[in-house]
Amino acid sequence: MNEKEELACPKFFISQLSPRNINRKEDFYTWSDINLPFARIWVQGIVLLICGSEDQTQFALDDGTGIIFVLNQTVKGMEDVEIKEGSYFMIIGAFGNFHEGKPCIFAHKIVDLSGSHDRESLWNLEVV
Repeated sequence: MNEKEELACPKFFISQLSPRNINRKEDFYTWSDINLPFARIWVQGIVLLICGSEDQTQFALDDGTGIIFVLNQTVKGMEDVEIKEGSYFMIIGAFGNFHEGKPCIFAHKIVDLSGSHDRESLWNLEVV
């Protein structure tokens, strides 16, 4: 049985992804508070800092509870989306090793929600 194929993609506040809450298994992670297994995560927040090269963008995302580093190599459908500081994005991707004590995510899907006025209050309700 391949557990990774059966895992959900939970929504997290970034503060919930601290190293003390996450346990690494062979090919997935568990969130220790409720023993929730996952390989991918869903987070939302504001872009703080952008760096990287032409073929790989890296940026820091802040949801108000913490910061996660997002690695974006070749996400389909992103050709027309501009990632800029201050924008609000939804990110879905593989949870990764910690970078300088912070969690990271290898993006599979990135959606610009900057135009959605209720984005943060709705996100808080979805995660809780």
